[in-house]
Amino acid sequence: METDTVEEIARLRRNEALYLASLEALDEGSCLFERLPVRPDGLRDYRYIWMNTSMQTMFGIADLSGQSIRDTFPNEAEAWYDDYDHVLLTGEPLRLIRESEPQEMVIEMSVTRVEQADAPVLLAVMRDVTARVRAEKALSRSQRLEAVARLSGTVAHDFNNLLLVVLSNIEMAGMMGVTPEQREYLSAAMHMVKIGGKLSKRLLGSSAHDWPVARKLDLNPVIRDMAEILERTLVLGFDLKLDISSRPAMIRADPAEIDAVLLNLVMNARDATPPGGPITIGTEIATVPGRTGRYVCLSVTDFGAGMTEEVRARACDPFFTTRPQGAGLGLFSASETARKNGGFLELQSTEEKGTTVRVCFPFNGSTGPDVQAGASDRRSRCI
Repeated sequence: METDTVEEIARLRRNEALYLASLEALDEGSCLFERLPVRPDGLRDYRYIWMNTSMQTMFGIADLSGQSIRDTFPNEAEAWYDDYDHVLLTGEPLRLIRESEPQEMVIEMSVTRVEQADAPVLLAVMRDVTARVRAEKALSRSQRLEAVARLSGTVAHDFNNLLLVVLSNIEMAGMMGVTPEQREYLSAAMHMVKIGGKLSKRLLGSSAHDWPVARKLDLNPVIRDMAEILERTLVLGFDLKLDISSRPAMIRADPAEIDAVLLNLVMNARDATPPGGPITIGTEIATVPGRTGRYVCLSVTDFGAGMTEEVRARACDPFFTTRPQGAGLGLFSASETARKNGGFLELQSTEEKGTTVRVCFPFNGSTGPDVQAGASDRRSRCI
């Protein structure tokens, strides 16, 4: 009888060794872990019994066999423990995809209960699917933007017809007896309608993947002309200031796109600023830390509510907005315009202090003194 017992123990040990060797050979990370008594602080906990090399490599950790999961990953979501308890109590295998915040990874995991003589344990087999999930999200975003582009073609066509009617009425009004002041307002309205026509043409082009053709231009007069119109219309009642570079701010871009960028940034600043507050539009020719060459940076600064860390991190995402009537495309559109022209967008914002958005384009002019663009821990680069 004693011999049979010894042989049975030896057989079980061989089977266990073979079982663990099979798990060790997997490319996927795998581990065995067991339930621990409830901790003094009332939290649930599990302990690693064994883990394979692939899991150690996946998470960049040493062998944690014998260590508490709660102590090792104190910030892990409670949802993980809910799943572990469910499998342990019911015996139903579970397959899940969840983000592991401590490692900033997306994990696909299958959890199975393994019966043992004293108490059941759990086997987890996992794969890092972060790249796949990100690719799926990128594809979904691309498809969403593609649908918007197709829709924009239809909207732009109808919008263009409406602008023609508005333009005709402005021209008719100008033929009547109007005062010089009234003529200025009609001129401003005419200018904005023409900008609307350019934007409409841009929408039609984007829906057909026919992007505008960039040309060399000085950003300074473009901003001065636009600011004069904005001061009498969209930012009437605000303190609009210009801080323009004394040197020609030469870039390569489509003028209609620059108008659209400035319009979006100023409207965002207006919405964030109390009535009568200052809004500053500026240009500078600067060198940017971490980038070669010179850049012409168009900036719009307000002293409004500013942004939280979370909002600033997502501010350039398409369709993201904190305003009830916002479309969430202003900063995204500006950052895309910068990217297409070899530049980038930087966002600097502090709660209760205000926001500065800088859209930078490669300098396309002669050499001269540079401005060193400063760094800030409150700055986010969208591109």
